[in-house]
Amino acid sequence: EYMKSALSTTTISTTTGISHSELNTFGASIAGATSALLHDLVMTPMDTVKQRMQLGHYDGMGHALRQIVALEGWAGLYRSFGVTVMTNLPYGMVMVSTNEFLRNLVMEMKRDSNRPAVLDLQTTMLAGCGAGMLAAAVTSPLDRVKTRLQTQKLLHSMPQSASSLNLTSKVLSSSSGSTAVECPKARAITKAAIDIHSPHYTGFSDALLSIVKEEGYVGLWRGLVPRLLTHTPAVAISWTSYEAAKRLLHEYA
Repeated sequence: EYMKSALSTTTISTTTGISHSELNTFGASIAGATSALLHDLVMTPMDTVKQRMQLGHYDGMGHALRQIVALEGWAGLYRSFGVTVMTNLPYGMVMVSTNEFLRNLVMEMKRDSNRPAVLDLQTTMLAGCGAGMLAAAVTSPLDRVKTRLQTQKLLHSMPQSASSLNLTSKVLSSSSGSTAVECPKARAITKAAIDIHSPHYTGFSDALLSIVKEEGYVGLWRGLVPRLLTHTPAVAISWTSYEAAKRLLHEYA
């Protein structure tokens, strides 16, 4: 809101004397990019932990943080920071500028039809939906690359305890009753536990080319529909809640 206020231009009507502040597309883009950058500086480590835990790894957030730092260093928490910024900067720019454009467009349509130009619930929801949908669609390929960098080769979840491996070994042990020979699945999981912490994708271009090679260019758009279904209502709710809270603060502050 500070950046929006700083980049807005204020005009005063010569007939009514009422001042009106307007944020143009360039200003909205800069405000969105700034907020996205500050957000990523704080939230990238938590996003990395979230992505890996969703794959079934680690016993909890504390365990995930300790393991990543111990095995990959502090840089492991920010391994995808570059591509995260590359994803979220354009996302923020498109989202904020589109929201401002759609909101001003709806307000102008209201004025043209002699209706009160009030920033109501319908206006903020409509503008937020359009902004979230467009921003999510444009940055979907970058988000896929970011996710691959964050998760590296963590493709299979690990057993929660050593007893899982022991049980598997006992079931498939030799007829003599010996449990010294592990089953192939158990060996594969054990080997994965040793190797997965070595970074497999070293940077943006490496992860991007691996997706294209393995899945084709269509792979860059995998997950687009769920992403749209997530971001469209999320952005609409965020902007609507923000505007509602701002009105309440102005009224009661």
